Amino acid sequence: MVLSDLTDQQIEEWPKVMDGITPQNERSLDHRYEALQTADQTLVMRILAAFNPRNALHVDITKAYLAGIDEEALKKTDHLNRLDAVLKSGQAFPKEELRKLITPTNGTIMIEDDTRYKLLTCKLHGQGIVFREYALGEDIKTKSQQVVKENQLLVAEIDAKNGGYGVVPPDGDGAIVSSHYFLYDIDTRKLLPEYLSVVLGDRRIEEQVRIYVRGATSYAAIRANDFLNIKIPLPGIPMQREIAEKVAKWTRIVEGAVKITNSSEIDFPEIHGSEKIKLSSKSHFVILGGGTPSKSNHEYWDGDIPWISPKDMKTFLISDSQDKISKEAICGSSSSLIEKDAILIVVRSGILKHTLPVGITMRTVAINQDIKAIIPQKDFHPFFVAYYIKSIESEFLSKVRSGPTVEGIGLESLYSIEIPLLPLEVQQQIVDQLDKEMEAIENVRFLKKQVEKRIKRTLAEIWGDKTEENCNP
Repeated sequence: MVLSDLTDQQIEEWPKVMDGITPQNERSLDHRYEALQTADQTLVMRILAAFNPRNALHVDITKAYLAGIDEEALKKTDHLNRLDAVLKSGQAFPKEELRKLITPTNGTIMIEDDTRYKLLTCKLHGQGIVFREYALGEDIKTKSQQVVKENQLLVAEIDAKNGGYGVVPPDGDGAIVSSHYFLYDIDTRKLLPEYLSVVLGDRRIEEQVRIYVRGATSYAAIRANDFLNIKIPLPGIPMQREIAEKVAKWTRIVEGAVKITNSSEIDFPEIHGSEKIKLSSKSHFVILGGGTPSKSNHEYWDGDIPWISPKDMKTFLISDSQDKISKEAICGSSSSLIEKDAILIVVRSGILKHTLPVGITMRTVAINQDIKAIIPQKDFHPFFVAYYIKSIESEFLSKVRSGPTVEGIGLESLYSIEIPLLPLEVQQQIVDQLDKEMEAIENVRFLKKQVEKRIKRTLAEIWGDKTEENCNP
């Protein structure tokens, strides 16, 4: 089946128009096409109700039929008028198959043992082509390789199903890849490489690629000609250039924000001579764990209590989550309520290979089993404890151990961490200063999030997808 160029929203709206109509699908497609020419309105709707909006041929037949109906007559027929409106909505730019825009190519060379070569690889999910390493020819086992050029399209045979493709950047010119990559020249009279890079970063490309994947799970792959079937929205060259320049500017902002937030450290003042209290001290700290309510009990989910898991620990101030649970889930599972001003620490996650997520609850929440909540008692300011723990991140991470499936910090290691005990007024002074630093970091994170939404919204507009999720600021 060749995929249609309808947007997700159009595909979702199509069956709503057909609601209540019994499909007529007993006959062949040819017979149904012929029947459309002479059928009454009732039979027409039954035939169209049997069509699949994801099928390009079905959509083309429907469009051809509607195009042949007088506009005034169409307005008088509710179902057909609504279907026509669905098909005409969301089409920002025409869709073109890549076969009209790119050409398979092959620049095969034989590797020489005493020559150093640059190797490239594809990042996943349409994130582009990057340098992998330099290698001497004698260390490259397969002597037949392909030389790539700047602005060629490079597609990984196996990883294409996971978005392993991209346009070769300037610093990739002259690098080599194996025969497990497909190379294509881009017709720059019709398609700008920088615009193609933008479009390849969208999930809709990956979804199309997966239609053509064949083979065993671990070696499931596509063929070189399969990628030619992929459709992309194709505005004129001036609009392509405008879109690419706009997205490139926003991408630089995001990359800059990532560098700032990744390199930012809590500038905690040096403290000498003070007493230190271990987290295991029950008179100073209460440490609580969490759990996951049963996924099979629908009454436990989609409530109004934020259920914090590691994926929600991306900001310092924690007030919301992707998943939410109900009061029934608290009563019927190992999950418990964590009050405002508790310190949350991720103790089990792959992110502990390099980062210790720490946050402060700004409202009552629940947590899953991969997080611990530290509740300071009267001698400690919660923000002081949180800032201090974040400032000794490297010490925490040194205690991380690899488990059967993922990295984690054991309770014994957690309890052994010591927090300096200072007068509360001194703690408050330190908190006031660090709040200003954290506010600046949070502002950068907010900017990054807003710019990422702009990029997502632009991609949605390119594809003609006007869904609320993609288009709201």
